Amino acid sequence: MVTQQAGTVTSSGSGVLLSGTVPPLADAYYPREQSGPNLASTMRPGQTVVLVHGEESGQDSRVPAAQGGTGKTQLAVEFTHAMWNTRTVEILIWVNAASRESVITGFAQAANTVDASQPAEGAETAAARFVSWLAHTRRPWALVIDDLAELSDLEDLWPSGASGRVLITTRLPASAFEDAVAEGGPAQGSTAEGMNLRVVPVPGLNRREALDYVTSRLSDYPDQRIEALDLGEDLDGLPLALAQATAAMSARRQGCREYRALLAERIGHMPAVPGASAAVLATWSIAAECAHELPPTGLAWPALVLAAMLDHHGVPGAVLTSPASCGYIAGRPSTANAADQNMVRAAINNLAQAGLVTIDPVSPVRTVQMHASVQAAVRAYLPAADLEQVVLAAADALLETWPDGDDAGTGTAAGSSRRPPSARWPARSRPRRGTGSGGRSARGPPGPSAAPSAPGPSPAAP
Repeated sequence: MVTQQAGTVTSSGSGVLLSGTVPPLADAYYPREQSGPNLASTMRPGQTVVLVHGEESGQDSRVPAAQGGTGKTQLAVEFTHAMWNTRTVEILIWVNAASRESVITGFAQAANTVDASQPAEGAETAAARFVSWLAHTRRPWALVIDDLAELSDLEDLWPSGASGRVLITTRLPASAFEDAVAEGGPAQGSTAEGMNLRVVPVPGLNRREALDYVTSRLSDYPDQRIEALDLGEDLDGLPLALAQATAAMSARRQGCREYRALLAERIGHMPAVPGASAAVLATWSIAAECAHELPPTGLAWPALVLAAMLDHHGVPGAVLTSPASCGYIAGRPSTANAADQNMVRAAINNLAQAGLVTIDPVSPVRTVQMHASVQAAVRAYLPAADLEQVVLAAADALLETWPDGDDAGTGTAAGSSRRPPSARWPARSRPRRGTGSGGRSARGPPGPSAAPSAPGPSPAAP
């Protein structure tokens, strides 16, 4: 994946050093004045705050803690913007922590951002140097570790320092951190006394916030908002689900009452997917159908399937408009001419309109991001028979857009780009529901009778 380089951005005559790529605030972002933790005002230098799923919020106990969707990353983005705009810190670091390798890469990049005097050192050495720098510098800094997958990924790399603020978002339960602190610290070399760690549960929006959110997003006609409060309760106040629901209603000019009836019917037909509630699956299913209906019709679902095979933290737009991607999405061979690229961009914009992906408006590479729960749902509902085609298309798209001179194209994946076009572009067909594989197709979204693929390991991103 192509990454944006860190740099210095000057604001009103003062520079703030930035390392990493900060996701954008979603168009549907809602400032949480009542249920939000107000991180910018409450976090102090030397403190670490961990945002976890809002288990104590009183939400439906059937909502999996690992599902996410409560807005933890968006709260972290809001915090980062506040640190930047007020110039509270001199250095801002954003690190994707989906794996140990991602943490080391992010820390190594940050080490070279704050001190580029040792460009030849290895990534692990640079990462350790960065942690040491955090502990000893007097320059004010803030570090966001987003989507921490495992506590062990920070072993020997736990960041702390009297001059800095550390904010961690994770789908790990609060108990994982509480147990680690009780045992002496979540990482080797740290102690509970010296960490100043606070775990903050992030619930869904409360009843008043959910009502305000839904009513502010629906303005087509007055009766559209009838039963808005009930809809918020149906979706447990989850910002992700509310964003997708209101996006679908706006696109279809539906009211809350009509949408709730559709949601109730859809929930009854949604088989279980690990880590996702039936309500979230139903909301995602309706949003996918809505995006698929928007012109150019029939392209949003294959675009969503292809994006779900890539890194959900972000993929450059060029990957999704490459010849392989255009061919897969269009269902025919493509050279990625201007017409095909515009068609694919329109399909991706439809996904963004439906709340299924986010497009970074200030990114020079037009980064496309997807929530992890959306990615998991797409992968679960994709028929096994279609999986090979989309994985090959994703691999080809990465190879076609990989920077020149990189030797990544010499491995096994390169062989897929030599396959004949007929092996990579699925035959064009109309979206179907309730037939064959339960209404699922690489060409159409899951319908009310859709069933997920047989249990098995999730396909790894190419």
